[in-house]
Amino acid sequence: MLNNLPTSVRAALLFSLLIGSQAVVAIGLACGWPAGAIIASGVTLVALAAGLFIVSLKMVRTIVAEFTRNTIAMSQGNLATEIRITGNAESTAALRALKVLQEETRKTIGSIRSGAHEVSTASTEIATGNQDLSQRTEQTASNLQQTASSLSQLTANVRQSAD
Repeated sequence: MLNNLPTSVRAALLFSLLIGSQAVVAIGLACGWPAGAIIASGVTLVALAAGLFIVSLKMVRTIVAEFTRNTIAMSQGNLATEIRITGNAESTAALRALKVLQEETRKTIGSIRSGAHEVSTASTEIATGNQDLSQRTEQTASNLQQTASSLSQLTANVRQSAD
């Protein structure tokens, strides 16, 4: 529940507990409360403030560790890691931004891969077409050579007949 509180609300709650512990001491002394009641009330409020501080500190450490872990994974080319975001406080904004970055990077790499596949396919088709054209050109050259040889033979025969 505290993870969903904005930082400003958590800070106000923390300071309110600390101020409240001081107020309990001042009011208890002014009203003549027994020392045990004053101490118990003050210690209880300080303990609540310390608990809130520790929970907030743990949350920040968790967020920073998660951010660091995911950033390192992404920098090593691993875009498959799942970025877990717990809560919707402003303290998780960096993780949300990192998750968007990861998703957009995945889309971009997918587009690049798709384009590279299309280029590869087109290159293969062009190479196949070039090979086919080369074979047909060789065949045509061979046919032309045979025709030239036949014409040469025919010309020699015609000359021989004419003589």
